[in-house]
Amino acid sequence: MIVLDWVSDTARPAYGGSPTAKLVQVGCYAATLARALDLAQQARTALTAAGLRFSQSRPAPDPDAVGVLADYRRG
Repeated sequence: MIVLDWVSDTARPAYGGSPTAKLVQVGCYAATLARALDLAQQARTALTAAGLRFSQSRPAPDPDAVGVLADYRRG
């Protein structure tokens, strides 16, 4: 399962962010880590083609599945 969510960036300008900048957070959840990473790669390919830039990724907290969260920015 791939979940897309628009979230507000609250990073300070000193860290390269802006309080008004928008970003997309993508959550990829599956029964295995390999499948979750495959979904994350598929999402990255599609979002990059749509003009979004990959920012960071991390494990997603979910007690029922394995997940990966990734942030993307427009631009």
